[in-house]
Amino acid sequence: MKFPVFTSFILFVLFTQFILRRSNRREQEADATFWDREREANAARKKPLDDLPFLHIPLEELPFGVLPEDPDIMTQEKTIRSLAATEDEEWSRIVNLTGISNTELKLRYGAANLERLIYYDQNYTSLVTALQAWGAALSEHGLYHEAETVWSYAISIGTDISGTYAGLIQLWRDHLFLPEETARERIAALRPTAESLQSLSRERILQLIDTSSTTTE
Repeated sequence: MKFPVFTSFILFVLFTQFILRRSNRREQEADATFWDREREANAARKKPLDDLPFLHIPLEELPFGVLPEDPDIMTQEKTIRSLAATEDEEWSRIVNLTGISNTELKLRYGAANLERLIYYDQNYTSLVTALQAWGAALSEHGLYHEAETVWSYAISIGTDISGTYAGLIQLWRDHLFLPEETARERIAALRPTAESLQSLSRERILQLIDTSSTTTE
């Protein structure tokens, strides 16, 4: 009676070793592929950046100065104005590069451009972070239409901050007195933009949209 148990144990050990070897082989192959691409990327020649989707902040369309006594709002407004003031300078431009690895950036534009591209992406992150905080502060003060303007702009330029989507959806559902069908349609219309996101928050945002567009209660 002991032999079947022993045989099963041996088979289990052999199967486990097989799985581990296969996993190790796949990891080694993945590492080799990564380093091959990294070597290729580091050797890539510098290329023009003209095709990058540089952002222009439409200051005239955003609700500046509606609550000058609030220090948080003033801080976010100052950040956004500062980004806009330098957006045409060589090292201060704004580009959404979310979801694109440094290796891919080097392959596309050359290793010599990587530092500049990182600055561009950091400027974008600063922008959408400020827009999120600005919209939240406006909403807290009951300035719902102003918050809607700010958050809608953030989504239009590809923010992947889930709080921006959640805040805008809450405005449409609870604060702007929209007909229920209108609110659902607006929420559902966010889906194509969310589907294009290249970040980890994509699925969470899509789930929020799908849940919110089926009911506004």
